[in-house]
Amino acid sequence: MILPERVQRVLWTIHTGGPMSRRDLARRLNIRANTVGDVVGRMVEQGLLCEGDSKHTGRRSEELV
Repeated sequence: MILPERVQRVLWTIHTGGPMSRRDLARRLNIRANTVGDVVGRMVEQGLLCEGDSKHTGRRSEELV
């Protein structure tokens, strides 16, 4: 199975960097947060990723992928 480039980049970033929020993932990949949200959402639906514990920031908690 050949995965789209964005999916490969998301998987590699999480593989090498460990669990992180969608916001952190967007920063590391240098792409917009809504793009990461769309890609990660589809990956969760397809069973390629799962969301887990929350990371608590000063403003709100963020689910980790």
